[in-house]
Amino acid sequence: MRWLEEKDNRMKLHNKIKQQYTTNTLDTLVVMIGYRSIKKGRKTLQSFLDSKSIYGWIKSGYFDMKYDSHSFVEGLAHVLHVDISKELKEACHRLELVSSMKSPYIFVDTNFKRRTEPIHILGATVGHRIIVVKKEDLLFKNEYEVLEIIGNIIKKHFLHKKGYLTVWGQIKQYVYHHHDGKTYLFDSNGVVKKEGI
Repeated sequence: MRWLEEKDNRMKLHNKIKQQYTTNTLDTLVVMIGYRSIKKGRKTLQSFLDSKSIYGWIKSGYFDMKYDSHSFVEGLAHVLHVDISKELKEACHRLELVSSMKSPYIFVDTNFKRRTEPIHILGATVGHRIIVVKKEDLLFKNEYEVLEIIGNIIKKHFLHKKGYLTVWGQIKQYVYHHHDGKTYLFDSNGVVKKEGI
């Protein structure tokens, strides 16, 4: 529900800009925010308008020598008289949580035994055995929801690869490494076989 509120407040800013400012008067808004260079100000404003959420904007780490992403959205909200303090605080808190999380990933196990494969080929394709999971997808999810998300990722991967990784061989199982250090063994259908391996 938080993301919906955040989206609504971002839309408040967008709608207010669209209602009060035409393409020609956007320059006025840019000056009101404090830019001396209209070109830089319009570029930053357009980047903000292209962002999907306040969190996405803050996470982008945008910086233009006048403002960083956080102070730009604060300045814009202040000039337009839109209160986004709650959403801004939540976005910053979410970013802190995501930044402090260890990156979760899925290891694709093929029971590979090296025979004649050149080491440089193995090195070049080792990344095919790791599926990176976006931290944001797991934030504020309980264990059941996380395992369901991971199971779906595994099913899609197995179907996409047709059960086979070039060089590494037939996919036997998947090992999910959660950000809290727990590991889970999955079969190729995305079903948990074992917990805490």
